[in-house]
Amino acid sequence: MHKGKLELQVVRPRRLYEQVADHVRELVLDGTFPPGSALPPERELAEIIGVSRPSIREALIALEVMGLVESRQGGGNFVRGDASSLRMIPLSKGRDLGPGPIEQFEARRTIELACAKLAAERASDEDILKLEQCLVRMRGLVSRNVSPAPEHKYFHTALANISQNQIFASTVAELWRVRDGKLWDTLRQKVDNNESWQLGIEFRERLIDAIRDRDSAAAAAIMAEHFDRMGALYFGLAPESGKTSREE
Repeated sequence: MHKGKLELQVVRPRRLYEQVADHVRELVLDGTFPPGSALPPERELAEIIGVSRPSIREALIALEVMGLVESRQGGGNFVRGDASSLRMIPLSKGRDLGPGPIEQFEARRTIELACAKLAAERASDEDILKLEQCLVRMRGLVSRNVSPAPEHKYFHTALANISQNQIFASTVAELWRVRDGKLWDTLRQKVDNNESWQLGIEFRERLIDAIRDRDSAAAAAIMAEHFDRMGALYFGLAPESGKTSREE
């Protein structure tokens, strides 16, 4: 006797940050970190669980988005006292928050270095003017202490289009779409400030100069330094091109 058709379920791979977040959740449920308590510092928590500090940071951001953890300015991370948040289903089985910020960051770094190099080789005068106009708009926003985030996105997607490689352009657009999600939004709130915006403007000024000079090697190097600074600021990552600072 037939029992009907098998109901197939799509099983997606468990991302590392989801596994780490679920492990922290279990430590809360078993009383290791009770509601209202402070979580250990990121470095110590990484040693307890046996993963890297950037992976811990991603997991804590996910738990903050899900309502289990709250971050207090200058005070670290705390388990929320709301008991309802403890009953949430494991992150890896719940709603998909998308690729982790580090995955997206690594992909952007690889592709946007190539975009910067190609832009220096292929940009028209009109292309350069568009980047300069974007920079003017950014300066105006920052002078009023308003986040220039929309112009950040415009600048990087415009640069990808200037590369004249449609695969790069469409991939960068998709990566920035992912960056508009909850994980990145929560992470960005922790580091966005006028100082980081000013440094972001300085980076773009230097990059435009390199593109105008048709110096593809300099353009790629400037972009690499930018991603080194972002990696250190957002995730505490070691630089890949030998320099660190702070910028958005």
